[in-house]
Amino acid sequence: MNLFFSDKPGSHERPLRRKVNNPLFGDLVFTQQDVLDARALDEAEHKAFLDTFHAIGREAAGLNEHVEAEVLIELKPRLENSYEQSCYVMGNPQDIRDGLAKLIDSIMNALLGSSRQDEDATRKLLEEKSAREVHFELLAFPLIADLIRKDSPIQSDELIPTLLSEQDKVVIAATRLFTAEQLAFICETGERMLADVHSDNECIRHARESLQLLLTVRDQQQADAVSAS
Repeated sequence: MNLFFSDKPGSHERPLRRKVNNPLFGDLVFTQQDVLDARALDEAEHKAFLDTFHAIGREAAGLNEHVEAEVLIELKPRLENSYEQSCYVMGNPQDIRDGLAKLIDSIMNALLGSSRQDEDATRKLLEEKSAREVHFELLAFPLIADLIRKDSPIQSDELIPTLLSEQDKVVIAATRLFTAEQLAFICETGERMLADVHSDNECIRHARESLQLLLTVRDQQQADAVSAS
């Protein structure tokens, strides 16, 4: 049975699409109703996101150049949270992400300006800005946005087959989410999983290639750790 998916699905439809006809997830069978149910969750989430985004936008628009730093400090994490949500909701709203990024940068510049006389505060703000840039780079990958959300629809037992099903650049980026110990565990589990699979279909061949990428990163991390000791 052919299933029809959205062109730009959200966090609930994406994992379902990944599982369809994928032997890494076992012998699962899905119907179009399963797709529609997942899409309904994404649609509800998208509406809630837009409501929150527009409310924050109206609040930010009402600020002036004399706004107190405390107000900006309170608003900034809410904007950052909205940015994260914009990376996993359906529709891939790039225009909204761009707008949120500009607002966050404006707030950071204002806070940096007000902290010019405090070297320690300035240093912390610059470190925070650098960390946020890395974080936003990772969020550009929908899988990573799905994984890091607190209520991720990707269950723990689905993590490894999910990673093994992704494109090379996504697999490499995702390794930055894990400690060396976690990555080693993922590699060992992936090796055991594929050792029991004797099929040579496209999904399995791709999974073996993805596992090799993970092994390469793991080996490099271990070599770096030895060099640093």
